[in-house]
Amino acid sequence: MKSHKFFIFLYFLLLFAACKSNRGLFSSKKSAHSEYSERLENAGLKQSVLGKKWSSSAEKSLAQPVDIVLPYRETGYFQAAGPRAEGLRFNIRQGEKLAIHIHTIADSSAKLFTELWRITPNQPAKFIAETDSSGAIIFESDQDLTLLLRIQPELLVNLEYTVSVSTGPSLAFPVRITDNPKISSFWGADRDGGIRKHEGVDIFAKKRTPLVAAANGTITRVNENNLGGKVIFLRPHDKSYSLYYAHLDSQIATQGQKVKTGDIIGLMGNTGNAKTTPPHLHFGIYTRNGAVDPFPFIERDRKMPAPVISDKKNLNELMHANAESTVFTQPDIKSGAVTKVKDSDLMEIVGATDEWYRVLVNDSVNGFIPEKLLSSKPLQKKTISKTGRLLHSPDVTTAALKLVAAGSTIEILGRRGNFFYVKDKSDFGWFQNPDLLTTK
Repeated sequence: MKSHKFFIFLYFLLLFAACKSNRGLFSSKKSAHSEYSERLENAGLKQSVLGKKWSSSAEKSLAQPVDIVLPYRETGYFQAAGPRAEGLRFNIRQGEKLAIHIHTIADSSAKLFTELWRITPNQPAKFIAETDSSGAIIFESDQDLTLLLRIQPELLVNLEYTVSVSTGPSLAFPVRITDNPKISSFWGADRDGGIRKHEGVDIFAKKRTPLVAAANGTITRVNENNLGGKVIFLRPHDKSYSLYYAHLDSQIATQGQKVKTGDIIGLMGNTGNAKTTPPHLHFGIYTRNGAVDPFPFIERDRKMPAPVISDKKNLNELMHANAESTVFTQPDIKSGAVTKVKDSDLMEIVGATDEWYRVLVNDSVNGFIPEKLLSSKPLQKKTISKTGRLLHSPDVTTAALKLVAAGSTIEILGRRGNFFYVKDKSDFGWFQNPDLLTTK
Protein backbone atom coordinates (compact mmCIF):
# COMPACT_ATOMS: atom_id res chain seq x y z
CA MET A 1 0.00 0.00 0.00
CA LYS A 2 2.84 2.40 0.82
CA SER A 3 4.43 1.64 -2.55
CA HIS A 4 1.13 2.33 -4.32
CA LYS A 5 0.74 5.68 -2.56
CA PHE A 6 4.31 6.62 -3.47
CA PHE A 7 3.66 5.98 -7.17
CA ILE A 8 0.53 8.13 -7.05
CA PHE A 9 2.44 10.93 -5.32
CA LEU A 10 5.31 10.71 -7.82
CA TYR A 11 2.87 10.71 -10.75
CA PHE A 12 1.31 14.01 -9.65
CA LEU A 13 4.76 15.52 -9.09
CA LEU A 14 5.67 14.59 -12.65
CA LEU A 15 2.41 16.01 -13.97
CA PHE A 16 3.06 19.26 -12.11
CA ALA A 17 6.61 19.42 -13.47
CA ALA A 18 5.36 18.90 -17.02
CA CYS A 19 2.76 21.66 -16.74
CA LYS A 20 5.28 24.02 -15.15
CA SER A 21 7.44 24.13 -18.27
CA ASN A 22 6.47 26.85 -20.75
CA ARG A 23 8.70 25.61 -23.56
CA GLY A 24 6.95 23.52 -26.17
CA LEU A 25 8.61 20.87 -28.29
CA PHE A 26 8.51 22.99 -31.42
CA SER A 27 9.72 26.22 -29.81
CA SER A 28 12.91 24.71 -28.39
CA LYS A 29 16.04 23.43 -30.07
CA LYS A 30 16.35 20.73 -27.42
CA SER A 31 14.80 17.33 -27.87
CA ALA A 32 11.64 16.41 -26.00
CA HIS A 33 13.69 13.83 -24.08
CA SER A 34 16.17 16.51 -22.96
CA GLU A 35 13.38 18.85 -21.90
CA TYR A 36 11.71 16.09 -19.91
CA SER A 37 15.02 15.31 -18.20
CA GLU A 38 15.34 18.98 -17.22
CA ARG A 39 11.81 18.96 -15.80
CA LEU A 40 12.69 15.96 -13.65
CA GLU A 41 15.73 17.86 -12.40
CA ASN A 42 13.74 21.00 -11.65
CA ALA A 43 11.10 18.99 -9.80
CA GLY A 44 13.75 17.32 -7.66
CA LEU A 45 12.88 13.88 -9.06
CA LYS A 46 16.06 13.09 -10.94
CA GLN A 47 17.83 12.05 -7.73
CA SER A 48 15.05 9.68 -6.69
CA VAL A 49 15.62 5.95 -7.11
CA LEU A 50 13.39 5.82 -10.20
CA GLY A 51 14.82 9.08 -11.56
CA LYS A 52 18.39 7.81 -11.31
CA LYS A 53 17.45 4.55 -12.98
CA TRP A 54 15.66 6.42 -15.79
CA SER A 55 18.71 8.63 -16.44
CA SER A 56 21.24 5.81 -16.25
CA SER A 57 19.14 3.69 -18.63
CA ALA A 58 19.07 6.56 -21.12
CA GLU A 59 22.86 6.88 -21.01
CA LYS A 60 23.41 3.12 -21.22
CA SER A 61 21.20 2.83 -24.31
CA LEU A 62 23.58 5.18 -26.16
CA ALA A 63 26.76 3.63 -24.79
CA GLN A 64 25.79 -0.04 -25.05
CA PRO A 65 23.19 -0.47 -27.81
CA VAL A 66 22.24 -3.74 -29.44
CA ASP A 67 23.21 -4.10 -33.10
CA ILE A 68 20.46 -4.87 -35.61
CA VAL A 69 20.38 -5.44 -39.36
CA LEU A 70 17.73 -3.70 -41.45
CA PRO A 71 14.91 -4.22 -42.15
CA TYR A 72 13.86 -4.78 -38.55
CA ARG A 73 10.65 -4.83 -36.55
CA GLU A 74 10.38 -5.26 -32.79
CA THR A 75 7.63 -5.26 -30.20
CA GLY A 76 8.50 -4.49 -26.60
CA TYR A 77 6.87 -3.47 -23.34
CA PHE A 78 7.97 -0.87 -20.81
CA GLN A 79 6.82 -1.30 -17.21
CA ALA A 80 6.16 1.63 -14.90
CA ALA A 81 8.00 0.02 -12.00
CA GLY A 82 11.20 -0.58 -13.97
CA PRO A 83 12.48 2.40 -16.00
CA ARG A 84 14.32 1.23 -19.10
CA ALA A 85 15.57 2.57 -22.42
CA GLU A 86 16.37 0.66 -25.60
CA GLY A 87 19.17 1.49 -28.02
CA LEU A 88 19.16 -0.12 -31.48
CA ARG A 89 22.26 0.49 -33.63
CA PHE A 90 22.44 -0.10 -37.39
CA ASN A 91 24.19 0.99 -40.59
CA ILE A 92 22.78 2.89 -43.55
CA ARG A 93 24.39 3.52 -46.95
CA GLN A 94 24.80 6.80 -48.78
CA GLY A 95 21.73 7.46 -50.91
CA GLU A 96 19.31 5.38 -48.84
CA LYS A 97 16.16 6.82 -47.32
CA LEU A 98 15.55 5.59 -43.80
CA ALA A 99 11.99 5.12 -42.56
CA ILE A 100 11.27 4.57 -38.85
CA HIS A 101 7.67 4.02 -37.78
CA ILE A 102 6.63 3.72 -34.15
CA HIS A 103 3.26 2.63 -32.78
CA THR A 104 2.33 2.52 -29.11
CA ILE A 105 -0.44 1.14 -26.95
CA ALA A 106 -0.64 3.04 -23.67
CA ASP A 107 -2.63 5.54 -21.67
CA SER A 108 -3.53 8.55 -23.80
CA SER A 109 -1.28 10.79 -21.70
CA ALA A 110 1.78 8.52 -21.91
CA LYS A 111 4.72 9.73 -23.98
CA LEU A 112 7.40 7.69 -25.71
CA PHE A 113 10.58 9.47 -26.75
CA THR A 114 11.81 8.08 -30.07
CA GLU A 115 15.11 9.59 -31.21
CA LEU A 116 17.60 9.05 -34.02
CA TRP A 117 21.29 9.56 -33.22
CA ARG A 118 24.47 9.49 -35.30
CA ILE A 119 27.29 7.34 -33.94
CA THR A 120 30.90 8.21 -34.74
CA PRO A 121 33.86 6.35 -33.18
CA ASN A 122 35.55 8.23 -30.31
CA GLN A 123 32.97 11.03 -30.44
CA PRO A 124 29.78 11.72 -28.47
CA ALA A 125 26.57 10.56 -30.11
CA LYS A 126 24.90 13.35 -32.12
CA PHE A 127 21.13 13.86 -31.99
CA ILE A 128 19.51 13.99 -35.45
CA ALA A 129 15.73 13.71 -35.27
CA GLU A 130 12.77 12.61 -33.15
CA THR A 131 9.11 11.75 -33.28
CA ASP A 132 6.27 11.38 -30.81
CA SER A 133 4.64 8.28 -29.39
CA SER A 134 3.05 7.18 -32.67
CA GLY A 135 4.80 8.77 -35.60
CA ALA A 136 7.63 8.43 -38.08
CA ILE A 137 11.18 9.60 -38.77
CA ILE A 138 12.25 9.87 -42.41
CA PHE A 139 15.94 10.49 -42.96
CA GLU A 140 17.95 10.59 -46.18
CA SER A 141 21.62 9.75 -45.80
CA ASP A 142 24.26 11.73 -47.71
CA GLN A 143 27.02 9.32 -46.62
CA ASP A 144 27.55 5.87 -45.12
CA LEU A 145 26.52 6.19 -41.48
CA THR A 146 26.11 4.28 -38.24
CA LEU A 147 22.87 5.36 -36.59
CA LEU A 148 21.18 4.59 -33.29
CA LEU A 149 17.51 4.58 -32.40
CA ARG A 150 16.77 5.32 -28.74
CA ILE A 151 13.34 4.48 -27.34
CA GLN A 152 12.35 5.47 -23.81
CA PRO A 153 9.03 6.43 -22.17
CA GLU A 154 8.36 8.88 -19.39
CA LEU A 155 8.50 7.64 -15.83
CA LEU A 156 5.59 5.64 -14.40
CA VAL A 157 4.36 4.50 -17.81
CA ASN A 158 3.14 1.06 -18.85
CA LEU A 159 3.54 1.08 -22.61
CA GLU A 160 3.72 -1.42 -25.45
CA TYR A 161 5.57 -0.35 -28.59
CA THR A 162 6.18 -1.72 -32.04
CA VAL A 163 8.99 -0.14 -34.02
CA SER A 164 9.71 -0.75 -37.69
CA VAL A 165 12.99 0.33 -39.32
CA SER A 166 13.55 -0.03 -43.07
CA THR A 167 15.30 1.63 -45.99
CA GLY A 168 14.38 2.55 -49.53
CA PRO A 169 15.90 4.42 -52.48
CA SER A 170 16.13 8.21 -52.30
CA LEU A 171 15.81 8.54 -56.08
CA ALA A 172 13.35 7.21 -58.61
CA PHE A 173 14.58 4.56 -61.03
CA PRO A 174 15.95 6.20 -64.21
CA VAL A 175 14.11 3.75 -66.50
CA ARG A 176 10.38 3.13 -66.31
CA ILE A 177 9.59 -0.15 -64.58
CA THR A 178 7.03 -0.98 -67.28
CA ASP A 179 9.93 -1.15 -69.77
CA ASN A 180 11.39 -4.13 -67.85
CA PRO A 181 14.88 -2.74 -67.15
CA LYS A 182 17.62 -4.95 -65.68
CA ILE A 183 20.85 -3.99 -63.96
CA SER A 184 23.65 -6.25 -65.21
CA SER A 185 26.82 -4.41 -64.25
CA PHE A 186 27.50 -2.82 -60.90
CA TRP A 187 29.81 -0.33 -59.24
CA GLY A 188 33.47 -1.36 -59.05
CA ALA A 189 33.49 -3.92 -61.86
CA ASP A 190 36.71 -4.08 -63.89
CA ARG A 191 36.92 -2.03 -67.07
CA ASP A 192 39.58 -2.05 -69.82
CA GLY A 193 41.20 -5.22 -68.48
CA GLY A 194 41.30 -3.94 -64.90
CA ILE A 195 42.93 -0.60 -65.73
CA ARG A 196 39.92 1.23 -64.32
CA LYS A 197 36.80 0.49 -62.30
CA HIS A 198 33.17 0.91 -63.27
CA GLU A 199 31.87 4.18 -61.75
CA GLY A 200 28.17 3.50 -62.01
CA VAL A 201 25.58 0.84 -62.86
CA ASP A 202 24.51 -0.36 -66.30
CA ILE A 203 20.78 -0.72 -66.85
CA PHE A 204 19.75 -2.77 -69.90
CA ALA A 205 16.53 -2.59 -71.94
CA LYS A 206 15.48 -2.32 -75.60
CA LYS A 207 17.10 0.30 -77.78
CA ARG A 208 15.41 3.71 -77.59
CA THR A 209 13.69 2.86 -74.32
CA PRO A 210 12.74 6.17 -72.63
CA LEU A 211 15.06 7.39 -69.87
CA VAL A 212 13.45 9.45 -67.14
CA ALA A 213 14.50 12.03 -64.58
CA ALA A 214 15.23 10.27 -61.28
CA ALA A 215 14.47 13.47 -59.33
CA ASN A 216 13.11 16.98 -59.69
CA GLY A 217 15.98 19.15 -60.90
CA THR A 218 17.77 21.02 -63.65
CA ILE A 219 19.52 19.67 -66.74
CA THR A 220 22.98 21.17 -66.39
CA ARG A 221 24.74 19.66 -69.41
CA VAL A 222 23.80 17.95 -72.69
CA ASN A 223 26.82 16.97 -74.79
CA GLU A 224 28.91 14.09 -76.15
CA ASN A 225 32.24 12.49 -75.14
CA ASN A 226 34.36 9.52 -76.17
CA LEU A 227 33.46 7.20 -73.27
CA GLY A 228 29.84 8.11 -72.60
CA GLY A 229 28.80 9.02 -76.12
CA LYS A 230 25.68 11.13 -75.89
CA VAL A 231 25.29 12.15 -72.23
CA ILE A 232 23.06 14.22 -69.94
CA PHE A 233 23.81 15.65 -66.49
CA LEU A 234 20.89 16.33 -64.13
CA ARG A 235 21.30 18.27 -60.87
CA PRO A 236 18.53 17.37 -58.38
CA HIS A 237 17.05 20.30 -56.46
CA ASP A 238 18.66 20.91 -53.05
CA LYS A 239 21.30 18.20 -53.58
CA SER A 240 25.08 18.42 -53.73
CA TYR A 241 25.48 15.80 -56.46
CA SER A 242 24.69 15.34 -60.18
CA LEU A 243 23.13 12.41 -62.03
CA TYR A 244 24.96 11.17 -65.12
CA TYR A 245 23.13 9.48 -68.03
CA ALA A 246 25.45 8.00 -70.70
CA HIS A 247 25.35 6.02 -73.99
CA LEU A 248 22.07 7.65 -75.07
CA ASP A 249 20.74 7.08 -78.56
CA SER A 250 18.93 10.45 -78.41
CA GLN A 251 19.00 13.40 -76.01
CA ILE A 252 15.56 14.93 -75.52
CA ALA A 253 16.10 17.33 -72.61
CA THR A 254 17.98 20.58 -73.19
CA GLN A 255 20.56 22.35 -71.07
CA GLY A 256 18.95 24.56 -68.43
CA GLN A 257 15.61 22.75 -68.62
CA LYS A 258 13.70 22.18 -65.37
CA VAL A 259 12.44 18.62 -65.10
CA LYS A 260 10.23 16.65 -62.72
CA THR A 261 10.63 13.07 -61.58
CA GLY A 262 9.50 10.77 -64.36
CA ASP A 263 9.93 13.26 -67.23
CA ILE A 264 11.48 11.67 -70.31
CA ILE A 265 14.92 13.21 -70.92
CA GLY A 266 16.44 10.81 -73.48
CA LEU A 267 16.37 7.41 -75.17
CA MET A 268 18.56 4.40 -74.41
CA GLY A 269 21.33 3.51 -76.86
CA ASN A 270 24.92 2.31 -77.09
CA THR A 271 26.89 5.38 -78.17
CA GLY A 272 30.46 6.16 -77.07
CA ASN A 273 32.56 3.19 -76.02
CA ALA A 274 29.42 1.01 -75.81
CA LYS A 275 29.11 0.52 -79.58
CA THR A 276 29.86 -3.21 -79.29
CA THR A 277 27.49 -3.84 -76.36
CA PRO A 278 23.72 -4.21 -76.18
CA PRO A 279 21.82 -0.94 -75.61
CA HIS A 280 22.00 0.20 -72.00
CA LEU A 281 22.09 3.23 -69.74
CA HIS A 282 25.25 3.90 -67.77
CA PHE A 283 23.87 5.68 -64.69
CA GLY A 284 26.30 7.47 -62.38
CA ILE A 285 26.29 9.93 -59.51
CA TYR A 286 29.03 12.51 -59.02
CA THR A 287 29.70 14.53 -55.88
CA ARG A 288 32.34 17.15 -55.13
CA ASN A 289 34.64 14.30 -54.17
CA GLY A 290 34.05 12.22 -57.29
CA ALA A 291 31.82 9.32 -58.24
CA VAL A 292 29.85 7.32 -55.65
CA ASP A 293 27.97 4.04 -55.92
CA PRO A 294 24.53 4.92 -57.34
CA PHE A 295 22.93 1.57 -56.54
CA PRO A 296 21.68 2.43 -53.00
CA PHE A 297 20.09 5.60 -54.46
CA ILE A 298 17.90 3.59 -56.89
CA GLU A 299 17.69 0.05 -55.48
CA ARG A 300 14.02 -0.90 -55.67
CA ASP A 301 13.95 -4.49 -54.43
CA ARG A 302 13.99 -4.08 -50.66
CA LYS A 303 12.77 -6.50 -48.04
CA MET A 304 10.14 -5.31 -45.61
CA PRO A 305 10.50 -6.06 -41.89
CA ALA A 306 9.15 -9.48 -40.98
CA PRO A 307 6.01 -9.52 -38.83
CA VAL A 308 6.42 -10.23 -35.13
CA ILE A 309 5.37 -13.85 -34.64
CA SER A 310 6.82 -14.56 -31.18
CA ASP A 311 4.27 -14.53 -28.37
CA LYS A 312 4.10 -11.04 -26.84
CA LYS A 313 2.71 -12.32 -23.54
CA ASN A 314 6.26 -13.26 -22.51
CA LEU A 315 7.63 -9.72 -22.76
CA ASN A 316 9.46 -8.73 -19.55
CA GLU A 317 9.14 -12.28 -18.24
CA LEU A 318 11.99 -14.56 -17.16
CA MET A 319 12.40 -17.72 -19.23
CA HIS A 320 14.99 -20.48 -19.46
CA ALA A 321 16.39 -22.39 -22.41
CA ASN A 322 15.09 -25.89 -23.15
CA ALA A 323 18.66 -27.09 -23.58
CA GLU A 324 22.17 -25.67 -23.84
CA SER A 325 21.78 -22.93 -26.45
CA THR A 326 23.45 -20.03 -28.19
CA VAL A 327 22.40 -16.40 -27.79
CA PHE A 328 23.14 -14.74 -31.14
CA THR A 329 24.21 -11.23 -32.09
CA GLN A 330 21.35 -11.07 -34.62
CA PRO A 331 18.03 -12.87 -35.09
CA ASP A 332 19.83 -15.22 -37.47
CA ILE A 333 21.50 -18.55 -36.68
CA LYS A 334 24.27 -17.61 -39.12
CA SER A 335 25.26 -14.59 -37.03
CA GLY A 336 27.88 -14.68 -34.30
CA ALA A 337 27.42 -15.94 -30.76
CA VAL A 338 27.03 -13.46 -27.89
CA THR A 339 27.14 -16.14 -25.23
CA LYS A 340 26.15 -19.71 -24.43
CA VAL A 341 23.42 -20.56 -21.93
CA LYS A 342 22.56 -23.74 -20.05
CA ASP A 343 19.08 -25.18 -19.86
CA SER A 344 18.55 -23.68 -16.41
CA ASP A 345 19.92 -20.19 -17.17
CA LEU A 346 17.32 -17.43 -16.97
CA MET A 347 16.89 -14.71 -19.57
CA GLU A 348 14.69 -11.62 -19.45
CA ILE A 349 12.56 -11.15 -22.57
CA VAL A 350 12.96 -7.50 -23.58
CA GLY A 351 11.74 -7.63 -27.17
CA ALA A 352 10.09 -9.82 -29.80
CA THR A 353 11.10 -9.84 -33.46
CA ASP A 354 10.01 -12.31 -36.15
CA GLU A 355 10.20 -15.75 -34.45
CA TRP A 356 12.90 -14.61 -32.03
CA TYR A 357 13.18 -12.95 -28.64
CA ARG A 358 15.70 -10.28 -27.76
CA VAL A 359 16.94 -11.22 -24.31
CA LEU A 360 19.06 -9.98 -21.45
CA VAL A 361 21.37 -12.55 -19.90
CA ASN A 362 22.52 -11.72 -16.35
CA ASP A 363 20.92 -8.26 -16.69
CA SER A 364 23.65 -7.13 -19.09
CA VAL A 365 24.33 -9.34 -22.12
CA ASN A 366 21.93 -8.41 -24.94
CA GLY A 367 21.26 -10.85 -27.77
CA PHE A 368 18.73 -12.94 -29.69
CA ILE A 369 17.43 -16.48 -29.28
CA PRO A 370 14.65 -18.35 -31.13
CA GLU A 371 11.35 -18.38 -29.24
CA LYS A 372 11.05 -22.16 -29.66
CA LEU A 373 14.20 -22.68 -27.55
CA LEU A 374 12.75 -20.95 -24.47
CA SER A 375 10.33 -22.13 -21.83
CA SER A 376 8.69 -20.84 -18.66
CA LYS A 377 7.79 -24.32 -17.43
CA PRO A 378 9.28 -25.37 -14.07
CA LEU A 379 12.54 -27.25 -14.34
CA GLN A 380 11.56 -29.37 -11.34
CA LYS A 381 9.85 -29.35 -7.97
CA LYS A 382 11.86 -29.50 -4.77
CA THR A 383 11.27 -29.46 -1.06
CA ILE A 384 13.34 -27.20 1.15
CA SER A 385 14.85 -28.77 4.25
CA LYS A 386 15.26 -25.51 6.15
CA THR A 387 13.25 -22.32 6.39
CA GLY A 388 14.57 -19.89 3.80
CA ARG A 389 14.23 -16.26 2.76
CA LEU A 390 12.43 -15.67 -0.54
CA LEU A 391 14.32 -12.68 -1.94
CA HIS A 392 12.97 -9.86 -4.11
CA SER A 393 15.94 -10.08 -6.50
CA PRO A 394 19.10 -12.22 -6.91
CA ASP A 395 21.05 -10.13 -4.43
CA VAL A 396 21.90 -11.03 -0.83
CA THR A 397 21.34 -7.41 0.24
CA THR A 398 17.79 -7.25 -1.11
CA ALA A 399 14.72 -7.45 1.11
CA ALA A 400 12.94 -10.74 1.62
CA LEU A 401 9.44 -11.07 0.26
CA LYS A 402 8.68 -13.64 2.92
CA LEU A 403 10.00 -16.70 4.73
CA VAL A 404 9.31 -20.10 3.24
CA ALA A 405 8.90 -22.76 5.86
CA ALA A 406 10.94 -25.97 5.92
CA GLY A 407 9.11 -28.76 4.18
CA SER A 408 7.49 -26.44 1.62
CA THR A 409 7.47 -27.65 -1.96
CA ILE A 410 8.56 -25.03 -4.47
CA GLU A 411 8.90 -24.94 -8.25
CA ILE A 412 12.36 -24.21 -9.67
CA LEU A 413 11.92 -21.92 -12.70
CA GLY A 414 15.58 -21.25 -13.46
CA ARG A 415 18.80 -19.96 -12.03
CA ARG A 416 21.21 -17.08 -12.22
CA GLY A 417 24.58 -18.02 -10.77
CA ASN A 418 23.90 -19.38 -7.26
CA PHE A 419 20.43 -17.86 -7.14
CA PHE A 420 17.35 -19.90 -7.98
CA TYR A 421 14.18 -18.26 -9.29
CA VAL A 422 11.30 -20.11 -7.65
CA LYS A 423 7.56 -20.14 -7.20
CA ASP A 424 6.06 -20.78 -3.77
CA LYS A 425 2.31 -21.09 -4.13
CA SER A 426 1.45 -17.77 -5.85
CA ASP A 427 4.66 -15.94 -4.93
CA PHE A 428 7.76 -15.62 -7.12
CA GLY A 429 11.23 -14.81 -5.81
CA TRP A 430 14.81 -15.93 -5.37
CA PHE A 431 16.64 -18.39 -3.16
CA GLN A 432 20.37 -17.83 -2.83
CA ASN A 433 21.82 -21.06 -1.46
CA PRO A 434 21.30 -24.21 -3.54
CA ASP A 435 22.19 -26.29 -0.47
CA LEU A 436 18.80 -25.29 0.98
CA LEU A 437 17.20 -27.40 -1.73
CA THR A 438 16.88 -31.17 -1.59
CA THR A 439 15.12 -33.41 -4.04
CA LYS A 440 11.70 -34.45 -2.88
